[in-house]
Amino acid sequence: MEAIFQVSGSADPVCSVFYLDLDNFKSVNDTRGHTMGDRLLKAVGVRLKAVVGPNDTVSRIGGDEYAIIARSAQDEHAAAQLATAILESFAKPFDLGCETASVGSSVGIAFLGKDGTTTEHLLKSADLALYHAKEEGKRTYRFFTLAMARQRLERHRLEQDLRDAIGNGELYIEYQPIVDNGTRRTAGFEALLRWEHPERGRIAPDQFIPLAEEIGAITEIGAWVIHQACRTAASWPDDLSVAINVSAHQFKHGGIISVVQEALDLTGLRPSRVVLEITESVLIDDPQQVVEILHELRNVGVKIALDDFGTGYSSLSYLRRFPFDKLKIDRSFVSAIKDDEVAHGILETIMILGRVLNLSVIAEGVEDDAQLDILSRLNCHQLQGYYFSRPMAEADVGGYLLNEFRRSTVDDRAAFSLSPISLSVAGN
Repeated sequence: MEAIFQVSGSADPVCSVFYLDLDNFKSVNDTRGHTMGDRLLKAVGVRLKAVVGPNDTVSRIGGDEYAIIARSAQDEHAAAQLATAILESFAKPFDLGCETASVGSSVGIAFLGKDGTTTEHLLKSADLALYHAKEEGKRTYRFFTLAMARQRLERHRLEQDLRDAIGNGELYIEYQPIVDNGTRRTAGFEALLRWEHPERGRIAPDQFIPLAEEIGAITEIGAWVIHQACRTAASWPDDLSVAINVSAHQFKHGGIISVVQEALDLTGLRPSRVVLEITESVLIDDPQQVVEILHELRNVGVKIALDDFGTGYSSLSYLRRFPFDKLKIDRSFVSAIKDDEVAHGILETIMILGRVLNLSVIAEGVEDDAQLDILSRLNCHQLQGYYFSRPMAEADVGGYLLNEFRRSTVDDRAAFSLSPISLSVAGN
């Protein structure tokens, strides 16, 4: 391909390069077999050749990825027209002989000269534009920009920083209390991972945790969190539990059973004091493997909670199939409970499910008296949120528990002094 990309004497681009891949190709390959997958790839190539100009070149460059050298599209207007035609061509199902398949596509576009002068550089630019197209919802196209290159460089630096974060002591855990609704006393804490970058400051978990999953660093980080949380919890009073979030990647590749067992053995923490919180994303890809792992974890003695309950699409089927101990209501329902009758009804239904299935129900995101009052009337078992406490450093947990003990002692004394006293006087 290198010979094709020759820069003319003009400063203007002489052609554009399109980089595209197929959306949902993996599902076709997995469910219908590689033979059908190969037929689909050939059908895509034929359709692309029918859409592009007579002097354009279509090439499959690996997997479900294609490159197009579009001599017919020498400016953004022409390239946009061609990209639109390509995407529209995918609207019609592909004929695989005995059946059909429907797949979409996303397209990245770069121009020779402006965005690269070598094959490698130009394809990288188009590939980066493709990445942004997929990030923005798929089935669309994007032109390469220098801002994309800067973002990629920043991301690469952040990836490397994240890989080094454990060794550099930048990762730490904060603990947020989980309160028993009946006694209003702390029943345990949730371990929440934090990252304090030396230059960027605190980076939000919803930014770095997905990144850790994407680059595979979550396995090491997740194991570190489990060990640290168990070590810390072992120093608490024996009736307090610790809840630890576990990602889908840890279940698939992180040897979660051995990690948990090792942490328990090293810290001496009683297994029943550990609650592993998982989301439905853990269950979707390989439910049979996951249920086996969950049963093994239950045999170890730890408890399992289904996190963000109510936001997935098949939670009820999961409740029948998997060995959960707790349901954790997503904060979006709690925040809406005062004004949204639907949210209120969903919470009532979840409480009923908890009673029927003998599961504890935890509500997170409790922030005010009104929410607390509604959840109390619904008999929610445990509560968590800023109303009780923000997440705190490990060193502050002891002081928090001491203050709670003092408050409860004062409350008990007050209740005793105000209780009615009946005197029995013997007749004289």
